[in-house]
Amino acid sequence: MAQITIEERGRNLVLNIGGELEYVVAPVPVEVGQLLLSLFLRIYTGQEGDLEKASADLAEMSLGGDLAERARGELRAEEYVDVINAAFYWQAHGGGIKVIQSYKDGGAPKAIETLFEAAGVQLTPLSTTSPNSASETPTP
Repeated sequence: MAQITIEERGRNLVLNIGGELEYVVAPVPVEVGQLLLSLFLRIYTGQEGDLEKASADLAEMSLGGDLAERARGELRAEEYVDVINAAFYWQAHGGGIKVIQSYKDGGAPKAIETLFEAAGVQLTPLSTTSPNSASETPTP
């Protein structure tokens, strides 16, 4: 993760990048948090067809349009990804500072695990066989 400090100030998430740039992220309504989690789940499970558009939508919804545009214009790629991830992990249904800390400590896999646990998401692997398919060793 880039050199970013994170704090909640009032109802906002404040991201400070390298002690020089500050981004104040306003909270989104609960419905938007649910949409963020839903969009992320479609991306995560491979059900989202247009990944570039979905990723841009995720950034816009997490940061807000003006702040997302500002971030694209002044941050390095690594910083931008970390700012978007921090905002997403804070805004998504089930998210918060605990999920951002998981991201800082264990990367995206740990943050996703923490987010899914907090949101009550349980992903189960898809079966590779149909329940109606014949057994490979049928009985006579």
